[in-house]
Amino acid sequence: MSSMGGKEMVTTAANICQIWKEGFTGVDAVNHLAGNYLINIKDEIADVFAYATATHYKQAATQGKTREFVGTYNLHLTRHGDGWRIDQFKYNLKYATGNLDLI
Repeated sequence: MSSMGGKEMVTTAANICQIWKEGFTGVDAVNHLAGNYLINIKDEIADVFAYATATHYKQAATQGKTREFVGTYNLHLTRHGDGWRIDQFKYNLKYATGNLDLI
């Protein structure tokens, strides 16, 4: 999420879920869409590209009730005995609009 001001890091899925849970506190509705997946598989690895949008809504916001993020994902997956697992996740923000702080 470094394209949105975050820092690049190595972390766990549980930590990512906790960060997002805290980040969505107070947000009334979230709609994330991804599509137009391009997948390149070679043996036990895969690279995935997708377009993505995210819209967040907060009824109590006074400077606009929505914010929207538009960008792309680059994902890297590795196949293990129990299936495919994401081991790299990058979001590339193209633009953001609306009340970005939902205040």
